[in-house]
Amino acid sequence: MTDTAAVVGGGVIGLSVARGLALDGFAVTVYEQHAVGTPLGGSPGGSRIYRTSYRKPVYVRLAQLAIEEWQRLDPALLLPNGLLELGAGTELHAAAMDECDEPYQWLGPADAQRLFPEAHFRSEVLYTRHAGVILADRALATLRAHHGVVVHEGERVDPRALQADVVCVCPGAWLGELFDLPVHPQIEQVGYFEGAPSRARPTPGPA
Repeated sequence: MTDTAAVVGGGVIGLSVARGLALDGFAVTVYEQHAVGTPLGGSPGGSRIYRTSYRKPVYVRLAQLAIEEWQRLDPALLLPNGLLELGAGTELHAAAMDECDEPYQWLGPADAQRLFPEAHFRSEVLYTRHAGVILADRALATLRAHHGVVVHEGERVDPRALQADVVCVCPGAWLGELFDLPVHPQIEQVGYFEGAPSRARPTPGPA
């Protein structure tokens, strides 16, 4: 008899959990109160960034594993173009990457501007090759289509009432509401600036 699993939440975390459980042999049902890709969640859109540069080694290692899993799922979902960082704290990122054997380089202003000609640099910058964007909407669709995963949209459920061998709760901003926890979602304000002309393409990092 096949073990069953129920996953509450159809965002990138919930669908990734569902895929992992299906790979382990579970028959998985995902319950999404809205629809996969809803703008009320944090997962949809054209793209999201990924990187391995963090100040805590545990995050670096998790990012390394995540990139391996995305590549295993579908390499075309990742658009690698590298990451430049400057300012206070970048040396902490470098130290964490050293601990995890994650490659990086310190680049002078001229080399940095060669990679990102739309920016001007006055000091040394930290460059990591394993960074770029992931095609978010396509990633959700790919995860959802995994064999052994059934998605129920428009169904708001109580996780405590679900009948399954395993229940995983991945509701994002609704976690506090579901379990009466002191969890309060926040909106991050993001600013965008005009960058390189449309003819620009991601460039490979230095050898």
